[in-house]
Amino acid sequence: MRERTGPGTWTTAVRALAALLLVGAVLVGVERYAAQDRPDDKLIEGPYASLLAASTDLGPAREQTIEFTAGLTGTFRPAALIDWAHEQSLTVRWRPGDDWAVVEGSPAAVERAFDVSVRDYRGKMGQLFYASPHQPAVPEHLHAEVSGLGRILSYTPHHLSRPDHIPLDVPDRGLGPDALLRTYNADELVRNGVTGKGITIVIFAFDGFRQSDLDKFTTMFGLPQFTPEVIGGSPGEPRGELSMDLQVAHAIAPDARKVVVNARPTVEGGGGYRKIGEMLEDTDRRFPGAVWSFSIGWGCDKLLTAADLSPVRSALRTAQEHGTTAFNASGDLAGMECR
Repeated sequence: MRERTGPGTWTTAVRALAALLLVGAVLVGVERYAAQDRPDDKLIEGPYASLLAASTDLGPAREQTIEFTAGLTGTFRPAALIDWAHEQSLTVRWRPGDDWAVVEGSPAAVERAFDVSVRDYRGKMGQLFYASPHQPAVPEHLHAEVSGLGRILSYTPHHLSRPDHIPLDVPDRGLGPDALLRTYNADELVRNGVTGKGITIVIFAFDGFRQSDLDKFTTMFGLPQFTPEVIGGSPGEPRGELSMDLQVAHAIAPDARKVVVNARPTVEGGGGYRKIGEMLEDTDRRFPGAVWSFSIGWGCDKLLTAADLSPVRSALRTAQEHGTTAFNASGDLAGMECR
């Protein structure tokens, strides 16, 4: 026998359905607020926003621990920052003498402490990373210790050029050792016996090289043969750029010691600029007073804050105090890296 229903029963059902819809709307609204609807002054604009907009939002970050950098106002122990972070279920890593520290903790703890959202993303090239569309702000009572905070971002954009095209106005589609020396006004130095003896040249690289290419180069131009030292394992498959850098360095300074440092781990996972700083510190310990060549690009400067670069600046200062000279490429895209 079918149960009889009346107007009162329908009214109850409609109310129940409306309540469920309301709860669903509230949950969706809470999730949307957590992801995007923070105060407008915290939203990061420009290339950073474009990066996230071009990537697929995979939802709340699922990493156990995330990190970002805090720039400090001095090299003293940031006691207030350490105590406050502990209260927020966060930790601070700091070394005596550093003017920067690393703040780390679970995504949920970072969100609560800084009123931001942290999401997982998949980039257009398939790279997976976490990021916050919001810039964390320094709590008011920490301004005496903390000068600024870095981005919450585990993706370090990098660029490697493949020398597929050589301008037609380069003689014979390339410059031999003699032409290179004349181009850089170094031929007089060579005539006076300055050939790099006693100098170490360190090249930081994302790609590898073939020893057979270097042997062919030295044989063709009558230069001493050489085998570069490799630190950190091969950076990757030979793509041409590292071979070209090694050949240019050898043509101008044939008696210098050549070292290749694998820079690829700096762009794998989070903490990219902290890792770059650690790589530079290790290189300085191994080869104090060397000449450094960065023929690579670590992405767009507008993605970063000054705090992000603190570990790199600190490592460069220390290395320069030990006699190191560092040369950095201005960008293969002529200042358009942020596009």
